[in-house]
Amino acid sequence: METQTIDLRLHRQPFVAPVIRAAFLVTLAAALLASCATPPEPLKSDAVHSITAAINGGDAARLVSMSASSFAFDGEVLDRAEDIAALWNGLVKAGLHVGTGAIPDAAVTADSYRQFANGAMTKWFFSRHVPARARIITLTTNLGRFLLVAGTGKTPEPVIYGIAGPIGTAGGKG
Repeated sequence: METQTIDLRLHRQPFVAPVIRAAFLVTLAAALLASCATPPEPLKSDAVHSITAAINGGDAARLVSMSASSFAFDGEVLDRAEDIAALWNGLVKAGLHVGTGAIPDAAVTADSYRQFANGAMTKWFFSRHVPARARIITLTTNLGRFLLVAGTGKTPEPVIYGIAGPIGTAGGKG
């Protein structure tokens, strides 16, 4: 009996390898793009409205839920949920009320931290915790002018990264 050898190697055709390579690369690119988290949308006026509605409604619990877990307050960084809750409860108890026309004023830049406090801790906080697509919002309130930095997260609810104020009033920042 004679043994026959069968060649199981793929015969190279000049067009097969590039087509297979291209199909593989397209599939790989699609998989990588699908796995990437989409960047958050820029802050819109309805997000600002939901923040001001919570402030004007005295809803400290909602403000706490919208606040980032690390939160800038003037030159301090609050990392404990109890501290963030105490801040919002105090502002609500003081009767903080936002007037009309609060809009996102400016995009966050490398120097935005200076509007909150010109210190190393605030600079570090902004570089580490505040996304580039966040916005600085000026709030004209019954207690003076406040700055708020907020953006969007993974949920439709806005994320508040910090607040400073009153600004430009006696005893406040200039």
